[in-house]
Amino acid sequence: LLKQGKAKVKKRMPFTIKMVEDTTEFIQPIIGGMDTGSKNIGCAATANGKVLYQSEVKLRTDISKKMQQRAMYRRTRRGRKCRYRPARWANRASMRKKGRLAPSIRSKVDSHLREKKY
Repeated sequence: LLKQGKAKVKKRMPFTIKMVEDTTEFIQPIIGGMDTGSKNIGCAATANGKVLYQSEVKLRTDISKKMQQRAMYRRTRRGRKCRYRPARWANRASMRKKGRLAPSIRSKVDSHLREKKY
């Protein structure tokens, strides 16, 4: 299909092609499924009892540690700059935006949506 010009490469990783011309004569029902988990995501698409696509994505589990390390660096940097730094009161948890997700959870949600999109 690629050599004949009927399809083009959509993504290289995972390798995905897209049909250039719309075809209405070849339509088949495809069933897609996603198994969500805390460390792995499994996706599959089947048609007529055959597996067309399957993938497994490993999610990041180090976001929380990285955020703690970033906070530690920030605290030491602030301590070096000024001994009498004024207190900051506008950054408390009760003043955060509604609907906000923690970075670790947001990373997992984004990974699920990215896998579903592609």
